[in-house]
Amino acid sequence: MAFHDPDTWPPASPQPAAPASSPLHRAMFAIDITGFGRRNTSVHLHLRAALYRIVTDALTAIGVPFATCHHEDRGDGLLVIAPASVSAELFLGPLPAHLHAGLRRHNRLSSPPAQMQLRAGVNAGYVHIDDHGACGRALIHLYRLLDAPLFKSILKEHPTDLGLITSHYLYQELIDDNPGPLDPGAFTQIAITAKETYAPAWIWLAPAAPAPRQPGALAADGGPPPFHAVRTPGSGLRSGRALGD
Repeated sequence: MAFHDPDTWPPASPQPAAPASSPLHRAMFAIDITGFGRRNTSVHLHLRAALYRIVTDALTAIGVPFATCHHEDRGDGLLVIAPASVSAELFLGPLPAHLHAGLRRHNRLSSPPAQMQLRAGVNAGYVHIDDHGACGRALIHLYRLLDAPLFKSILKEHPTDLGLITSHYLYQELIDDNPGPLDPGAFTQIAITAKETYAPAWIWLAPAAPAPRQPGALAADGGPPPFHAVRTPGSGLRSGRALGD
């Protein structure tokens, strides 16, 4: 009978991850393809490849290479946590414009089944990163923002390619109190209610795509579109509970 060294046996259960590093304050964003589950597998693969290309190109354009970030695949989306040296201001300023430019190029060259709308969220805070991924209250809040029912509902109401949501804290610190290029008027305030979270948040909706051009018309230059919002009728603070009334 052959003897098998127990040291060569596979582990009976997953091994624990290496201890997480000390928490660091990081800028982060999450992005999701809306309506992903309604597509077939071949379209899923096409959209995922396009999403990675759009995100990678946008990060390169703002000087934050994708390879320098912690990133996690979410099936129908992607989580990106920037290096500690990167300010969240980059994720609230130039990044959405570059994401939208890449998304518009993709949709302009794609048939309707392969076109997509993206939902993005931006937050910042302390996170722990280990061999299994990242965790922290800031990350939990990021996904509460991204998955807020009211945010999803607003996107369904508007013919936009891209919607972005950010925390009240980042809006106050980097937009409302910042004399720089970020215009507070480009964001609309909403209230989110998700699980144990009830908090104000701020959204930006990218300009809707122009009407299809006639055959032979000159193509647009494809540069980043103006960074502004499409405001919700009767705007101001809207409660997520109002949708069920």
